[in-house]
Amino acid sequence: DGRPDQAPDTWIDTPLARVTLAPETHVQLRLAGDTLRVAVEMGQATVAAKVQRPVAAAAGPIVIVRRGERTVVARGGWPSPATDRPENLVRNADFDRPPDAADGWAVVPVAAGIVATPTLKHELTPGGRTALHLRRVDSRKTPADLVLAHDFRDFDLADATWLSVAASVRIDGQSLPGGGDRAEEFPLIITLVVEDIAGDERRWFTGFYSLAPDPAGSEFAGARVVDGRDVEVAAREWVDFDSGNLLDATNRRGFAEMATVPVRLKRLEIKASGHDFDTWVDEVEVRWK
Repeated sequence: DGRPDQAPDTWIDTPLARVTLAPETHVQLRLAGDTLRVAVEMGQATVAAKVQRPVAAAAGPIVIVRRGERTVVARGGWPSPATDRPENLVRNADFDRPPDAADGWAVVPVAAGIVATPTLKHELTPGGRTALHLRRVDSRKTPADLVLAHDFRDFDLADATWLSVAASVRIDGQSLPGGGDRAEEFPLIITLVVEDIAGDERRWFTGFYSLAPDPAGSEFAGARVVDGRDVEVAAREWVDFDSGNLLDATNRRGFAEMATVPVRLKRLEIKASGHDFDTWVDEVEVRWK
């Protein structure tokens, strides 16, 4: 602006917002489809939306983002409040409405010809929650899987410092103890599918169960769980789960234990597996920063 005592403004124009940088500012921008993400590593940035009237309420048309903070601008909206908390990447994460393709959700087709096809319903619970209900009855001791997947469209994790999974779940019943003979048949399994630097798919998952294995039992004596990975919950009670930062090398559940460095996030899977099962999921989030 011609004043010798002031450094000239530097800005980055995008279709959704203008990002103005203070001197010596390091910033990361991710523009994907209808969403702009702005994260400040050092310094300060001012994010100004390019709309007059947002679709949804937010902090305001202009947000200041400081070191360690981020904001998200959706097309037609204002920037979200600046925060240093991880961002949830799952659309319709609390299942206020039925999961559908517009939010990235899809049911994986169930195998044909099985006994007692499992069902997935979006229901209002007696406690007033809107939740997913995964159920199978009268299985006659035959296995089956039911999977709901959420597509992240190969979300880039190369610069991520945080990745975690949080969920609110409930198990009302299961006929197969623990996770079955291979510790893979749980009434609820939450899985993250990622891609490593070599381009190979890797799967992180946690199984939830309410009926513990009984090694002395006459039936299903081989059913087992994996200590430190799988989670026992009280039957017919809502339980909140948080994996912690899966990128932290000290996290026993994390990717370091798998000797995997994820560089792309591909999808989330909510799965019920085994014989008879009765499972609820009220919310599931994948948090990133």
